[in-house]
Amino acid sequence: MPHCSACGSLLRPESSFCQSCGRPVAAPPLAQNVALPPLPQKKKHSPVAIVMTVFLIIAMVFLTVVMVIRNTQEDETEKAEKAEHTNPCNLVSFSFLLALKEGNPVAVGYWKPGVNAKKLLAVHDYTLINHGNFLQAGGKPYKIPRVYYKYEVESSTEGGFPIRKRWNVIMEPSSQAHGVGCAIVDLQAAE
Repeated sequence: MPHCSACGSLLRPESSFCQSCGRPVAAPPLAQNVALPPLPQKKKHSPVAIVMTVFLIIAMVFLTVVMVIRNTQEDETEKAEKAEHTNPCNLVSFSFLLALKEGNPVAVGYWKPGVNAKKLLAVHDYTLINHGNFLQAGGKPYKIPRVYYKYEVESSTEGGFPIRKRWNVIMEPSSQAHGVGCAIVDLQAAE
């Protein structure tokens, strides 16, 4: 604590006069050589570091865009595949061949009423090749639109000889079979 230079009494730090003798208190001397901390200097970045930083930022943006596009395409593909698996004509053609493979007499029920049902002998296995709209020989559409599902079918002849052949299961999406909105109207050997 500071003392009065005249009477030696103890002074309060905030006092401007001594309480004992009334003399003004001298201001404390200013520090002369106080070292101030140095100002921070700007770092100089090399041109190579700047180019590398810009390149990394551009690469990250590019990869992000590629990932977003890829995920969008995968989502659209999944939706299309899911829609195809729930397509009534796809289900009818698959179920018809499955019934033939299992020897189940329900196979004739997938045909349009009034159409003579055809069947393949001893179906062992089948694979969907493709599908699409089925047109008449001249390329004209049928009055009632038709679609085909082309399968490669492993079966046997009446004599028991194994054969592998492609077949078109031809259907009318507007007709009903087994309460499903698609019925088979023909079964033709495919090219």
